[in-house]
Amino acid sequence: MICEWIAIPNRPPSINDTDFHCELPTVLNDEPAQGKMNRNARALENGPQPIQYHIVLSKIAIVVYQFRSKLRIRRWNLEEVARFVFTADDQLAMLINELPTHLQNDEPQTPATIERDLKLPWIPWQRRHLTMAFLYFRISVNRTLQSHWLEGSTQYARARSICLSSAIAIIDSAVAAEMDFSRLRPWYANRNCAILS
Repeated sequence: MICEWIAIPNRPPSINDTDFHCELPTVLNDEPAQGKMNRNARALENGPQPIQYHIVLSKIAIVVYQFRSKLRIRRWNLEEVARFVFTADDQLAMLINELPTHLQNDEPQTPATIERDLKLPWIPWQRRHLTMAFLYFRISVNRTLQSHWLEGSTQYARARSICLSSAIAIIDSAVAAEMDFSRLRPWYANRNCAILS
């Protein structure tokens, strides 16, 4: 559903939220259960888990899907569109605030976090990818109002400011990345390229 609902370029999804009912995964330790220890007792006992990244991507996909679906229902007036934009952007911002510490872009680097990231190299990659995803989708949502600020309206300066600051942050993040730039592409785009080639 992540691939389906946040497809780039944007297209109407083939699967809608009314087609299924599924809860988001639970964050559990990836280590196999030992003895009779139940699943709840193992939850988060050993710190960061890879599934947390996928849960966050799923939540981003839900926000983007709901936003795009509202816009497709019918023609809305500008005030209604603006309300949808700001609601979706606020939801994305709340998701950023709720990120686990290891996935927060501004997590302070300490000897412990550096050692952790060397031991678990998927953490820096997931953190960087989520940063790019949040920035991209904040641009995607807010640029819905672009034609209005291009006409000179100052009413949607917030949306314009978010687009500009997010674009600058994407460039800064890509330039500062200490990794192969091809790994900055979304994992779902890599998967689609592999299928096509």
